[in-house]
Amino acid sequence: MKKQFLSFVLMLVVSILWSQNQFVVSAFNYLRQGKLDKALQNIEPATTHHQTMNQAKTWLYRGNIYLAIHLTKEEKYKNLAVSPLDSAFVSYDKALQLDPEFYMPTVDPASPKIGLKYVAEEYYNLGVDKYQNKDFQSAIKYFELAKKAETKRGAAQDSTSTYNVSCYNIALAALTLKDTSTTIKNLNEVIKNKFKNLNAYILLSNLYLSKNDTSNAKKIINRGRTIFPDSVPMLIIEINYYLKSNNVKKAQEILQKAIQKDPSNPTLYYAIGANYDKLISTITNREEKERMIQEAIHAYQKAIELKPNYFDAIYNLGALYFNLGVEVYQYASSLPYDAQDEYEKAKAKYLDYWQKALPYFEKAFELNPKETSLIDVLYKLYNYLQMPEKAKKMKELKDSLKQ
Repeated sequence: MKKQFLSFVLMLVVSILWSQNQFVVSAFNYLRQGKLDKALQNIEPATTHHQTMNQAKTWLYRGNIYLAIHLTKEEKYKNLAVSPLDSAFVSYDKALQLDPEFYMPTVDPASPKIGLKYVAEEYYNLGVDKYQNKDFQSAIKYFELAKKAETKRGAAQDSTSTYNVSCYNIALAALTLKDTSTTIKNLNEVIKNKFKNLNAYILLSNLYLSKNDTSNAKKIINRGRTIFPDSVPMLIIEINYYLKSNNVKKAQEILQKAIQKDPSNPTLYYAIGANYDKLISTITNREEKERMIQEAIHAYQKAIELKPNYFDAIYNLGALYFNLGVEVYQYASSLPYDAQDEYEKAKAKYLDYWQKALPYFEKAFELNPKETSLIDVLYKLYNYLQMPEKAKKMKELKDSLKQ
């Protein structure tokens, strides 16, 4: 009698175990047949029963089912779950915790690590979609989830992983939202992981320079110059660093190297012009100062020749001529009454400078008619050069912009 009872109990236990495992097997078969509703109905009980809830296989199947629901094109299955990708993420993570090395070649994804890779890619795609639609906050959310999935599978340090490209895209989205701390944090991550993206180095260097953090800027510039030794944009960043550090000679030295590498780059000529422009006010020797002026004028003109609508170069060249005129005007105003000949020479000179400045300011105004500083300077120039009708138009424009 006891033997019969024990046999009955054993058969009962086997039957219960079989029934619970049957849910897992059925879920697998229904998924293979594409019947996602039935696959989901069978896998959920297995995730709560004590016999199957701690099996990596159960959670791998569950992840695969939810991933399939997320990816399905069939309308009848799209609403089976509210956030199927999130459920897939949770499932693969659970499977990974239960057995980090679990692998089952008969299913796809065959392991929780591969499943998390797919999840990361899907989150990334959602992030790109939100980014393209200018929903930057949502884009950041999905890119962060992609990073999290990659971290779970141990791929955060892999320079080619979705983790790093997600970091970079978070930085771009955060920069658009003027969240510089998030931008800096994520750019530092991709650089630390040796992600080869030139723009990451340029952006981060510029951000540090904008904050006057020349120490960190130089570290990033040095790394960037090592990885991208032939990059002209990195040379320009290094030039900006030396200009920011008031090491004008070093900046000029690097500029000449950059010109040799890329002689048709208008930005380089603009930088040379701006560099000489900055030096002019520090030079007391008249001959040296005149040389600097001519170098600046030549560089700005070359930049404009290469890029006819280069606003910054056009504006700066106009400003250079205008300021030279102001300097001579102040000198003329300081002359004694009996120095009439000297005064007339000075007057002719400052008027000549202002005449040269005028077409550049007018061109700059054509490119950017709402720039208030341009309106102010054109109003002054038209008055100085006795052009009352044009001065009147600038005055009217000034008054309208104030309202």
